[in-house]
Amino acid sequence: MIWILCALAVSCAAIYVNVKQLNKQKKTIHSIDDLTKGLSQKIVQSETVEIALRGLAKAIDEIEEQRIKADAFRQQL
Repeated sequence: MIWILCALAVSCAAIYVNVKQLNKQKKTIHSIDDLTKGLSQKIVQSETVEIALRGLAKAIDEIEEQRIKADAFRQQL
């Protein structure tokens, strides 16, 4: 009986840790999406951290391209 209670306690702890990690990952994704939205003015909802980071990198690249074009235009004036 004690072994069953110990196994149940360990299982509950494992589930708690897993849920906590999933919540942290969702918050991370949401934060990255918010940053991307702020940079690119697009509504973004990613499903994974990797996808969210790719979107952020793309938004940064677009801003860099715009800056380069603006610098080139200024030099022509």
